[in-house]
Amino acid sequence: MNTNCTASKRKPRLYKIIIPAAVSFAVLISLLALHAFGGVFYPGDVNVDKSIDVSDAVLLSRFCAEDPNAMISRQGMTNADANQDQTIDDQDSLHILRMIAKQVPMPPNPYIETAPGMETTSAETETTSVESTVSTATVTTTVSISDTEPAQPENSDFTADQTQYPLGVSISVLSGKTEPNEMLTVNYEIGNIIFAIFANDPKNTTVAIAYQDDIVGYYRICSEYTPPSGYSVREYRDEFNSETGELYAVTVLRADVSIRFDKLANRDDLEVLSKLNYYALNGLRARNGLPVLEWHPELAKIARAHSVDMAANNMFEHHSSDGTSRKDRMLNAGIDYMAGGENIDRGQFDTFDALDGWLGSDVHRENLLSTDFTHIGVGFAYNKDADGYFYGTQDFCSFFPD
Repeated sequence: MNTNCTASKRKPRLYKIIIPAAVSFAVLISLLALHAFGGVFYPGDVNVDKSIDVSDAVLLSRFCAEDPNAMISRQGMTNADANQDQTIDDQDSLHILRMIAKQVPMPPNPYIETAPGMETTSAETETTSVESTVSTATVTTTVSISDTEPAQPENSDFTADQTQYPLGVSISVLSGKTEPNEMLTVNYEIGNIIFAIFANDPKNTTVAIAYQDDIVGYYRICSEYTPPSGYSVREYRDEFNSETGELYAVTVLRADVSIRFDKLANRDDLEVLSKLNYYALNGLRARNGLPVLEWHPELAKIARAHSVDMAANNMFEHHSSDGTSRKDRMLNAGIDYMAGGENIDRGQFDTFDALDGWLGSDVHRENLLSTDFTHIGVGFAYNKDADGYFYGTQDFCSFFPD
């Protein structure tokens, strides 16, 4: 078996996978060893949760893109050859999506076949995968996670700005119609949650939230909505635009699902969740007639490092623990900028809440809605051994004309 996915820096869940030059031989040996030890070959089940869904395709795509947080076990590497062409590459991710969309046959589930008379569903298995982001809000419904999955609420649709969105269906229903700008897989205590981001029209930015492949909620930039029954609803309002606060976004979420930071299984996923903050901000800017900002990976690293520094040292300051300023951090990273700014946050419990908290503050709001900036990076962190808070940083800049 060959692979076009290098992984020399990657640490999988069960052991360290190293696939440099002689990759085809290494993966083939891994496959033979797995069968020798009685492993079950289920082509497409990359995260080895005994089912095939969008999270498998996303995990494999991230692995092939050399995402260091994309961790695949030895069993998963064997299953990753979804099209069984003896090569692991992005074509396998596409093949998994085609299986979900019923364009090609789905392989028989060996876990069901090997246990006659037993019904196995994705709700009965444990999932293992990675990815996520952060924020603040106004109207909150407390969410609890139950040990057993409740019945799907009867109302299967959510309407925002006169557009209807399905609930309780496979996320491939949406991704099959319009390709998402980005798909983020995040590992929560209950298993993988997928965020499919649709932002081609920023003022109508939509984030579909899927658990076990079914859509269980949405974050939507909007001015009006009709809430589905049986779902938790959180409104985000701009208190500066009217006495009652003008609605600019809403989150609807199935009652047994939480996207809070403190429900993450892996705190490293905070780095992934920062992207949600970025897309939500651009939706907010577009609603206010402003141009969107461009994601800047180096700025994101600087923002993340400052959040880590604040969390590790139990402080809430724009200066680093060593006295370095935001300007110094940017220049030290080789960012020769024309205009710059920074927002910091402490204590918010999800990415959308953090954005809402910044919007409600005069100074931070100026940065969010400024026309002086063209680029942004966002990063979040947490240190359970310090004060137990989650910290966030947004760094903004624009560059000198060429």
